[in-house]
This record gives sequence, C-alpha cells and structure tokens, in this order.
Amino acid sequence: MRVSSLAAIVGPMISIAIIVPGAAAHEQHRRHYDLPAQELRFATRAVARRVGYQLVADADAIRGKLSKPLKGDFTVQEAIAALLEGQGLSFEIKNRTIFIRAAIGTRSLATL
Repeated sequence: MRVSSLAAIVGPMISIAIIVPGAAAHEQHRRHYDLPAQELRFATRAVARRVGYQLVADADAIRGKLSKPLKGDFTVQEAIAALLEGQGLSFEIKNRTIFIRAAIGTRSLATL
C-alpha cells in the first residue's frame, strides 16, 4: 500500500516536472518587437534577423506590400503570421528558415 501511495504522490509531480519546463521553454522563444508599418520585405527581414533565421521570400509576391506595425512580445511564428495577415501570403518555417510565398489560389502582380 505504501508503494502505491508514493506512486500516487510522485507520479503527478513527475508529470508536472515534464510539462512545466516545456511551457517555460516556449515562453523563452518570445521576443519583443516594436516595428513601424513599412515595406513587408523589411519587416519580415527584421523579424528573421532578430531570431537568427534565414528568410526566403518570393520577391514578386511581397513586392509593394506594406506591413502593419508590430508591437509586443511574439514567437517567430506569431510575428510572421501577424505581418502576413490579410496579405494573400503564406509561410512555413523549417530548419531555422522562414519561407514566404503567395498563398495557394492567389497570384502575385507579376503574373497578372
């Protein structure tokens, strides 16, 4: 009985110890941004540079697009998503590289 009582007490603690560090690690990846509205190519480049990622973007797809201001604490995924919102663009992050392209079903100005 004593072993099962100990397992009932220690088991939840082990679970908490595994979950909490993961949540804390996720928060460490948040960075503070204070970017003004600007050409989207400069805003996305600023985010990529801040986190040490490479940026690969379809130049035709982002040409002439302006970003909204980005102010606050964001993960890299949240920051890029906020900048691309409503722009007809999609992104993917793989191996510390941000890939930006026209969203499926949209055409860039260069193809019109």
